[in-house]
Amino acid sequence: MNRTFFFLSVAIGVSISAQGSDILVSKSKTAIQKLPDVVSFNAHIRPVMSNTCFACHGPDEEDNESGYRIDSFENATRALPSDDQIVGIKPHAPEASEVYLRITGKSAGEQMPPREFRHQLSDYDKALFEKWIAQGATYEQHWSYTPIKKSAVPTIEKHADKIDNPIDSFLVARLEQEGLSPSPTADKATLLRRLSLDLIGLPPTPEELERFLADKSADAYETEVNRLIRSEHFGERMASSWLDLVRFADTVGFHGDQNQRIFPYRDYVINAFNKNIPFDQFTREQIAGDLLPNPTEEQLIATGFLRLNMMTREGGAQPKEYLAKYRADRVRAIGTAWLGSTLGCCECHNHKYDPFTAKDFYSLGAFFDDLRQWGVYSEYQYTPNPDLRAFTNDYPFPPEIRIESPVLKTELDRLARERDDRLLTQLGEGGFETDDFESWLVRTESFTRKHPDGWSYATVESANASGPTKIEQVGDGTLLLTGEAQKEEQVTLNAKVSEEIVVNSIRVEVLPDEVHNNL
Repeated sequence: MNRTFFFLSVAIGVSISAQGSDILVSKSKTAIQKLPDVVSFNAHIRPVMSNTCFACHGPDEEDNESGYRIDSFENATRALPSDDQIVGIKPHAPEASEVYLRITGKSAGEQMPPREFRHQLSDYDKALFEKWIAQGATYEQHWSYTPIKKSAVPTIEKHADKIDNPIDSFLVARLEQEGLSPSPTADKATLLRRLSLDLIGLPPTPEELERFLADKSADAYETEVNRLIRSEHFGERMASSWLDLVRFADTVGFHGDQNQRIFPYRDYVINAFNKNIPFDQFTREQIAGDLLPNPTEEQLIATGFLRLNMMTREGGAQPKEYLAKYRADRVRAIGTAWLGSTLGCCECHNHKYDPFTAKDFYSLGAFFDDLRQWGVYSEYQYTPNPDLRAFTNDYPFPPEIRIESPVLKTELDRLARERDDRLLTQLGEGGFETDDFESWLVRTESFTRKHPDGWSYATVESANASGPTKIEQVGDGTLLLTGEAQKEEQVTLNAKVSEEIVVNSIRVEVLPDEVHNNL
């Protein structure tokens, strides 16, 4: 006959155990707590052990004075180091298991956990241990290493009318386990608000709410679910959690925290959710999109994940040190986002509770050692970065690829419309049909064909300094300034343009030269 385990709590000062039905009455409880039908190590026992047992009997050898470990089946089911006739945990036999006898005070040995320990086991915890051992004391791997399998849908004893789908069964079963009843169904306005905030992160508009309230069909709610999933904002809402995991930022994080042009990766993630691409494809494209056969521009953008680490161009930073920082950060990010595990600890030592070693950490980092990246994004005399010569805080963080961004195209179209509106206002009623506009258009098109970047070079005819600075004109029209400059010394340039144009701005470029150590 199967025994039924549950706790009945009343406000009395004694604890009673009825052997036949296993009813325990505890003065420390205020609500009925029924033991689960199957006690799971991960769900029920591991949290209790982590809070109490592992402090002295876990994998940390320095803190394990007794030599007995309870963190794995192999260790826990062995004889105690102090007495080879006594077994710590004997599957299916709680009364023959020293661990159970110690935690219930039935053994002649020391009470566990010790009375002075900061965490103590409740009667419910002890009953969980007893039932778990009776069921075979099965240990489980961490959930992220366990193959996914479909769980049986719980049988609902009450509130069956609240079950609309299998997910409801799991929720209601837990409520029944805790002695709770489901809340009444919310009104339609509240339901739509919750749904909209969940799926797109925005409340419904008055028009959307009015339409939903007016829809009396049986599938009105499902219609709203499908509408919101089709919304472009759905991808934005879903992407927000992923972008947090992969530590997305538009700035580099270190020192000056300069901007980096990484926003196309954000758009890639949003589009991936909106297109509902498979997770294995989502993974391959981000970790090795550039290694795919004939990668698309979108797949190359996806590899921006590998460049989301912090970067520096601070003076004094050592390139190799910071390349190591970037590599370690990348490994930690992969562990968090894809493995659901913290890998940062094994940068220094083997993990105690996970199957990761320090060797694994550096092996995973080495997988990305062929990424092209600079440790320090400036050229200093002590850094081997001649390709970053003269880089300043206004420069990007290469390598980069040029792409046509739909977001920027939309912005450019908006600016173009704004420009046209201003021109129409200036030109008056005649608009673009006036002779003045046609003349301006011809001149502008001719200029932009010659100078696609919008700048025309001026020819310097003379240059003078108010102080001792010497000015020499180099063959390509560049001026070389040498000598000791004085404070508030002024340099005057006289230049002319080669064609008649309207000058909107003047730009003077300061270039590095070997005479000045390329500074």
